[in-house]
Amino acid sequence: MSDATPIDFEQLGLSQPAPLVGAILDAIRSAPTMNRVGVEASRQAASSRTTVPEREETWETTQHRIDSAGAELDVRVHRASSEPGQPIVVYCHAGGWILGDLEHSDHLCRRLANQTGAVVVNVDYRLAPEAPFPAAFDDCVAAFRWARDHAQDIGGDPDRTALAGESSGGGLAAAAALELSRNGDEAPRFLLLLEPALDISMSTPSWRSLGDLLPPAREQMEWMWHQYAPDEATHTDPRLTPAAADSAPPAHPATLILAAEYDPLRDEAMQYAETLARSRVAVEARIEQGLPHAFCNMGGILAEGLQAFDRAAAEMNRHLRAEPVPRP
Repeated sequence: MSDATPIDFEQLGLSQPAPLVGAILDAIRSAPTMNRVGVEASRQAASSRTTVPEREETWETTQHRIDSAGAELDVRVHRASSEPGQPIVVYCHAGGWILGDLEHSDHLCRRLANQTGAVVVNVDYRLAPEAPFPAAFDDCVAAFRWARDHAQDIGGDPDRTALAGESSGGGLAAAAALELSRNGDEAPRFLLLLEPALDISMSTPSWRSLGDLLPPAREQMEWMWHQYAPDEATHTDPRLTPAAADSAPPAHPATLILAAEYDPLRDEAMQYAETLARSRVAVEARIEQGLPHAFCNMGGILAEGLQAFDRAAAEMNRHLRAEPVPRP
């Protein structure tokens, strides 16, 4: 954001950040935004991050090439044990639709498998601008269908499935859940959204008050959205921007949404929870106080971010392992 202007957190209705979080916010604010350095430089910088937690070993990790809307992509499957019939979690990584690959969230997916015992499927969806909307959406839907159809082969239970994602990946997971829920037989059992990007209009109160002060910067987020969706005719399509959906299908999964206090995306997450609730979806949404956007991927330096991720994973796991409730 290249802006070192001090922030009056109290005037913004926010708590005063802890020293470490304040330092993280200052470092991000003083760095050039992705739109100013471009796609390739941003990808190179993302590949050398030092904020992620340590990568854990799993019992088994395999990689598979699958088909998606006439294209091919890879998925990486993590298993914590040889025990068959485990829940399946399909994970969509962060990266603003332009960054990320199987390595980007490998640490989180391995941790998720070890923490829950679930089979975790990490999706290497196609990136913009080379592959604009609906490529990433199509890939996440295809990966979920592949995981469900191959559940026995990967040690999973096709009736205990979840979608999960962070930031742009959270938006992709939300969009995929809407699409899959239109056919009740395809709907996942649970949806976990971590600081999701859900609204291309960026018109919520938190965008108005924080978008020029806290990351992700408004100019960067607008640029990333338009790298993924250059055609304005798509900007009201719920497959792109789930906030455009007036309601959710009856078979929509139970949902947990985490937002971050110091995050311009905060209010769109909470408003989406209200949309789901109006559709009688079992939804819980909460703001993780004292945390910035992308806190899950800061677990290597910010223990509170990883703790929030672990709590959410445990809640998802409890739901997936509970006795199923008949679908509407």
